[in-house]
Amino acid sequence: MDFIREAGDTSWCLHQGYIKPHWLYIVPAPYHAMYPPKTHASVVRNEAERAKVIGGYIGLLKQIDDQLGELMAFLDAAGKTDDTMIIFTSDHGDYLGDHWMGEKELFHDASACILLIVVDPRPDADGTRGLKTGTLVEAIDLAPTILEYFGGAEVPHIIEGQPLSKITHGTQTSVREFAVSEYDYAFRQIRRRLGVEIADAKEALANDPDMIG
Repeated sequence: MDFIREAGDTSWCLHQGYIKPHWLYIVPAPYHAMYPPKTHASVVRNEAERAKVIGGYIGLLKQIDDQLGELMAFLDAAGKTDDTMIIFTSDHGDYLGDHWMGEKELFHDASACILLIVVDPRPDADGTRGLKTGTLVEAIDLAPTILEYFGGAEVPHIIEGQPLSKITHGTQTSVREFAVSEYDYAFRQIRRRLGVEIADAKEALANDPDMIG
């Protein structure tokens, strides 16, 4: 908020990153006790693991929600909401006990299929306000989306992604036929146990729309 105040009426781009929710789940009060086991959704497998961490995980989500609420209220009070593009997403999900796992190592929906919210304030996006879609996008689409918003020319020889204004402005229903997920496990002990060289310690998966759950 201090950064936005200092920017005044000039153009600005802000990346606000939260490390939580993330292992280890250390949750401050009052968020640590907001979501007891009776509030948890059923788990695919490993109920004991879910019971240990899900309340803390959701509490950390609520903490982020509260902090973002303060930021949104600030933008409203400053009269900047209607001319600010807002993008909310994450780098990965968490198994939280599903499939007997925690963290993010493989490509189930729990880890690889993540939330993306784009609020495009331009009048050209009025026709898609509130649109919910399962169309495939990738994290690499965010940089060209921001570049295009500020009037920059496309640089496909440098940036591979597609500006999401094609969706928010209703000119296209999708920007790609498939999405690629990749994970580098070179720093994990499992690489040594499997005898895999650092350069080869990568997983990748291409998803098409028919695979989206």
